[in-house]
Amino acid sequence: ENMADTDKVLAIGGQRKSGQDIRTENVLAALSVANVVKSSLGPVGLDKMMVDDIGDVTVTNDGATI
Repeated sequence: ENMADTDKVLAIGGQRKSGQDIRTENVLAALSVANVVKSSLGPVGLDKMMVDDIGDVTVTNDGATI
């Protein structure tokens, strides 16, 4: 993939960012997801209720769904 192809993909309004700040944000995002998923795992896993952007509700204890 060359840089011209990447520019076309990002032309919709996205921005390409790199550096330590972005890596830190990615690690914090992964830790947040892990914190939610870990309480749904195991024999005493808790159900999670998720509401999407249009208001549909999903209740699950499946870590893959979360």
